[in-house]
Amino acid sequence: MEKDGLVNVTTSLDGHKYVVVELTDLGREIAMLFSITNMAVSPNKNISEKSIDMKHFDTVVRLLRGKEYMVQREIVKNIKTFDTVIRVLDAMESDGIVIKEEVHEGVRQIRYSLTLLGEQIADVYQSVYEKIKK
Repeated sequence: MEKDGLVNVTTSLDGHKYVVVELTDLGREIAMLFSITNMAVSPNKNISEKSIDMKHFDTVVRLLRGKEYMVQREIVKNIKTFDTVIRVLDAMESDGIVIKEEVHEGVRQIRYSLTLLGEQIADVYQSVYEKIKK
């Protein structure tokens, strides 16, 4: 986090070793964005019960961002672990972030698309990603 410019870490040796970690302006901005996202998603749940706290959530939401829909197998190709993808997508559906649709056009497909809330959250995650990558 220090390398990404989100925190400043200082160490002092005044009899005892003290480590002070402070958020930078960028760190505060990102913390506020994630806090707003947390409040918008399933407000009755604790953060640990929400899809936004799951590993690969950010990857999935950014993959879906800007697309009408994405087929489940395309998402799995990007993450490689089928069980993990399904667990994240099911949690995202439960939180109202994605819509799951089964389509039978010759071949059975499971498609996922972002809800309006999902699109807003995807924009936040993309913005944070871009800010950190600068």
